[in-house]
Amino acid sequence: MTAETSSTRIALATFSRASLRRYGSTDVDEILSKVDRDANAFIHVVHTGARVCTRILEHFGLPQLLAEHIDGGTALELDTSSDRYVFKKFRFIEERANAEAVPAEAAKTGVLIRGSETDRLTEGSGSIVVGDRFVLLFEGARPSRMLAAAIETVLLRERDLRESGIEYLLYRLAKTAFVDNYLDLMRQVLNRLQELEEPLLEGSTDAKIHREVARMRRALNPFERSLMHMAEFSATVAADRPEGRAGLRKLAANLGNDCERLEQDFSMLRDRTSELIQTYRDNVDTQLNKIMRSLTVLSAIFMPLSFITSFYGMNFTNIPAFNWAGGFPIAVGVMITIAVGAFTYARRRKWL
Repeated sequence: MTAETSSTRIALATFSRASLRRYGSTDVDEILSKVDRDANAFIHVVHTGARVCTRILEHFGLPQLLAEHIDGGTALELDTSSDRYVFKKFRFIEERANAEAVPAEAAKTGVLIRGSETDRLTEGSGSIVVGDRFVLLFEGARPSRMLAAAIETVLLRERDLRESGIEYLLYRLAKTAFVDNYLDLMRQVLNRLQELEEPLLEGSTDAKIHREVARMRRALNPFERSLMHMAEFSATVAADRPEGRAGLRKLAANLGNDCERLEQDFSMLRDRTSELIQTYRDNVDTQLNKIMRSLTVLSAIFMPLSFITSFYGMNFTNIPAFNWAGGFPIAVGVMITIAVGAFTYARRRKWL
C-alpha cells in the first residue's frame, strides 16, 4: 500500500467510447491497478505528496523531475513540456467560502492576490500533466471547491466525455476554472457596482460608498493578473510545435477567445469603478460649490448691513442724524428691508 497521508485523496476516471468508470481511494497502487491502457485516464490527486506523485508519474512513463516541480513549489512560469506530454503549474482565484476563516498568511504577498487587496477571494493552484491518453491533476493541501465541482460536472457529462475524449475534459476544466468562474465573479462585482451607482447618481456624498468602490477597485487587481496567467496557460497548452496535437491547439484557441472576452469585461469593470469614483468626487465638488455659493450669498446680504453699522459707528460728533431720536428705528428698518429683499431675491434665483 502506497498512501502518502491519511488526507491524500486520489480519484480515477477511465473512459472510452464504450464506457466510463470511476474509482476513489487513498491507495495509489489500488488506483493505478484500475487504469485501463486502452482507455483514456483522468487522475485527480488532492493533498499531493512526493511519494504518491512519483508513483503516478512512473506509472505513465513520465520523468521523475516533474515530481519536484509538482510537490516542490517551483516557479510558476516553469515549462518542462515535451513532445509526449504538456506540463503546467497553474493558479486561479475563486470566491472564499462564507464560513472559511481568513488565514494568517492572507496578508502575505501571493502570486495573484497580494497583501490585503481582497478578503472575499482566495487563490487556488495546481499542476496538470496532459498526455495522449491521460490527464493528471495535482492539488495541494487546500483543494478548490470550485475545481472539485467542475470535475464532477464534467464527469457527469458522460456522453460528451466518451465521444470527445481528453480534449473535451481538459477544455471543460480550463473553461470552468478560468472562464465561467471569472465571469461569475465579475458579474457579482458588476451587480454590486450597479447598486452603488444609484445613490451616487442621486448626488450622494456618503464616504462609505466611496470606500467600498475603492475597495472593489483594488479587488480587481487579482483579476488582471489572473487573465495574464490564463493567456500564458493557453499558450503552454497550445504546444505550438510541429508535433503539437491539433486538439490541444484548438482548445488553446478557444481559451484565447474566451480570454479576450474576459479582458473586455474586465476593462469595462475597471472603467466602471473609475467612473463611480469620479462621480463621487463630482458630487463632493458640487456640494462644496453649493456651500460656497450659500456663504457668498449670505456675505452679500450682510455686506450693506455691515456698511451701515460701520458708517454710523465712526467716532465723529457731526454725523448727520446722529442725535436724531428717530434715527435708530429708521436705520434698523432700512437694514431689515435690505436683508429681506436680498434674501428673497436670492431664493427666487435659487441661490439659497
